[in-house]
Amino acid sequence: MIVTAPRLEVTDARSTLHARFEFDDGDREPFEAWMAVPSDYADSVDRSATPFVPIATQVAGHIGEDLRFEAPASPRLVAAATTASQLFGEWWGYRPVRIEAPVPSTLAEAGAGVGIFYSRGTDTGATLVRSLTGAIPERVTHLLSGFDIEWAFATEVQHQIWAGHEAVANELGLPLVRLESNAKELLRGLIGWPRAFGTAYISPALMLGPLLGQIVTGSTQPVIGAEPRGSRYDLDPLWSTEGTCVRQDAYELDRLRRIGIVATHPLILRSLKVCWMGREAGNCGRCGKCLRTMTALAWHRVDPEDWPFDGVLTGEAVLATKTEPGAASQLAWTAGLPTELADVRDAWEVKRRQTAELDAAAAQERERAARRRARRRRLMRKVRRRLGSA
Repeated sequence: MIVTAPRLEVTDARSTLHARFEFDDGDREPFEAWMAVPSDYADSVDRSATPFVPIATQVAGHIGEDLRFEAPASPRLVAAATTASQLFGEWWGYRPVRIEAPVPSTLAEAGAGVGIFYSRGTDTGATLVRSLTGAIPERVTHLLSGFDIEWAFATEVQHQIWAGHEAVANELGLPLVRLESNAKELLRGLIGWPRAFGTAYISPALMLGPLLGQIVTGSTQPVIGAEPRGSRYDLDPLWSTEGTCVRQDAYELDRLRRIGIVATHPLILRSLKVCWMGREAGNCGRCGKCLRTMTALAWHRVDPEDWPFDGVLTGEAVLATKTEPGAASQLAWTAGLPTELADVRDAWEVKRRQTAELDAAAAQERERAARRRARRRRLMRKVRRRLGSA
């Protein structure tokens, strides 16, 4: 797979970096990739191939092709991207990628800014609060948020969600940087969001490498029991360059503790946007993610009047949700709910048992898949030995 030399196009609205993904597989059409930041940041754009390295590495590994960049890219990032491709191989069976890129004539210097990803969710919200209160050393100078990078929401809803981001940024007095990309057109049918969301966001953020010396992502799961995912405590730092350090924050905390941090900041709390099942700009208050968040707020004794959810927390509402695999570990703390929410506590215990059963079945299937992959590898080794001796 070849990534052509990037080309920067600046208009009144945005600065867009274009590159072409050309595949070794002749049946796969080339992909014209682009990513963009507002035109105000045109002088701070990294015009090298560096911003394309994360997303291109994941795509190349998934389709089983080595990767060559025609333009220079960060040597640190290229070396670490090879390690990232090995992680993808361990997690999902991708082929580790050999990556080639010209070395830049000069290495990037660290920018003075600190960019924190902010989607108004509990994970990014907790990291933002930690930065604002001095709980972590990185003091935020720029909020980074994606627009039309995901595929869960209609365009009109995305504009409504973005208006909510702007309202928070304005109240905090922080610049909000709009990250855009067309990568979803390639990723949606190829990799899927749970595996791709990290590179989908970090790649366009690296366009601002000359401005941002640090980029902080919010953890989506605690380090203990962490599952393979597109953004993880040991994956995100691999996308660092000589001038920009990428770090994931709060991976030592579980979701309950992160929600507790959000609950301490009235603005971040009332601006929460966690729901994607409802496909609306607000929080439906009926899906599993909404109800888990509402339950955590109840655990922290937050007044329901301050919750930004349309539904009501009841045991009946909990039982009506779809049983989701992977959620069992998120529900263990529900035993500590107030006595007045005993029906909710009991309902979550039912859901916890159901999700545990799903998780056990999924683990067995993963083991079977691993054995199948091992058998295929052994078979291929035998074939190669026979061909080599022929």
